[in-house]
Amino acid sequence: MARVRNPRSEPPQVQDVFSKDEEQRLITAQQAIRDKVGVALLLDAGPRAAEIRGLRVEDVDLTERWVIVRRGKGGKSRVIPIRRRVVCLFEEFMLTPIPKLDRVPQRQDFILYPTGAGPYGPTWSDPTRPMAYSTFWRWWERCVRRAEVRYRKPHMSRHSYATKLARASGNLAAVQKALGHASIRTTSDTYVHLVLDDVAEAVEAMDEVRRRREKVSAQAEEKALQSKRGEAPSGFEPLYEALQASA
Repeated sequence: MARVRNPRSEPPQVQDVFSKDEEQRLITAQQAIRDKVGVALLLDAGPRAAEIRGLRVEDVDLTERWVIVRRGKGGKSRVIPIRRRVVCLFEEFMLTPIPKLDRVPQRQDFILYPTGAGPYGPTWSDPTRPMAYSTFWRWWERCVRRAEVRYRKPHMSRHSYATKLARASGNLAAVQKALGHASIRTTSDTYVHLVLDDVAEAVEAMDEVRRRREKVSAQAEEKALQSKRGEAPSGFEPLYEALQASA
């Protein structure tokens, strides 16, 4: 076995994360407050599909502004801070009666609960149990279709969240903690991506440096010419002119 070479690791693929405009459309296009909250949590907290399906109302702390993932990958728990737009949407969610139940959400209710779809809206709701995995995928597909955004898997919202957090903080350790990764290498190699806007900004910055250098060089040359023109006459100018005329 000592002679067997380790397999060559595949380079990470460039992921197609959601843009800022697409994220806004994904949230505003949803009509039901449950759908708005679910999409906002995926984009602004980065939970896995299994984690968001298991989130209950009691797992969201509006006072401290965080979400507690109690049943994460590998049985690990973690706390994720949430943004203001998630807080505002969740406050509305808590004040909105659940369809067909005529009551507001309670602490033990699941956030993404199953409902029955009819021609005139939901026919039933059951917040005491979470969405099935297949139901969650169909729910996400409908959310993307309403927003008229090109379809990406729900896990891509996790990539988008990681990239935003890394850009804003520049702290991969904080991103690792928010995502619940055991290794920071997983965070840096898989979940943080340079998108086209980042490359364009880098090229523009490089071009700006070049323009500044050219400007400084032109100003120095112009200053040297002005200094040469302003030199005091030496008295030998007539001799120079005579020599040039006789040449």
